[in-house]
Amino acid sequence: MNMRKIFSLVLVLLLVFSLAACGSKEEKRMKFYNRGVELFEKGDYVKARLEFQNAIQIDKDFAGAYLMLGKTALKDGNFQGAFGSYAKAVALDPELLDAQLELGKLFLLGKALDKATEKADLVLGKAPTNEEAVLLKASILLAAKDYGNAKGLLAGLLERGVKKPEVYILLAQARPFSQNDNDPELAAAEKILQDGIQVNQGKCRAPFHPGQIVRHHQAGRRGRRYAAQGYRLGAGQGGVQAGPGGFILGEREGKRGQRNPESRDSGGSSQ
Repeated sequence: MNMRKIFSLVLVLLLVFSLAACGSKEEKRMKFYNRGVELFEKGDYVKARLEFQNAIQIDKDFAGAYLMLGKTALKDGNFQGAFGSYAKAVALDPELLDAQLELGKLFLLGKALDKATEKADLVLGKAPTNEEAVLLKASILLAAKDYGNAKGLLAGLLERGVKKPEVYILLAQARPFSQNDNDPELAAAEKILQDGIQVNQGKCRAPFHPGQIVRHHQAGRRGRRYAAQGYRLGAGQGGVQAGPGGFILGEREGKRGQRNPESRDSGGSSQ
């Protein structure tokens, strides 16, 4: 066998071994990742986090694993850790729109409306019908008290048949009202929540949306009933946490501070 044939054989063997190694790496990282997703969906966030970390150990540029690591951190209430993981995910893959959206939600939670808007607009520019992006943009508009444009976006979702609990909760918030029980805007907001409860019977569990705050007014039985309906619509299996002046929709379960406004009205007292 001459040297040329030997050299060609060596090249072929190197190529085979290289492809085998790449396939093995891909299979290993996906095995950890898929196991992590399964555990995440079962609510075992501690073990899920370990699986995503294992996937990253194999491939440090695995943007999807960083995204899921961020979602797992958020489940534990670790907002700083979630932000770091999401930022790493979009740095590795700017086209990972889920990570861009999650960053936008955290910017909104931190009241960085300009940065939140950038993320929402980025996603909508690439996927104009993305429901989560529309909800994020509507939440930002509500935070800026731009109720008219917020209502337009949310009405568009309903016209498309999107009837998630958060759509109704945000629509109710787009009806600014006073603490007066006779305020017609309060009656309109209450009707929106009642419609949302009826449409979402048995499936009221809303995803984390930091801008979705249901105002819990201290004055007036009707205001408390409004808050109670918002809780019913968004809570499901623990989807609402107490926030300043009301409730924030989320997915953290069993965290301190969660309260049910229905209990405020059960004693029959009114102010």
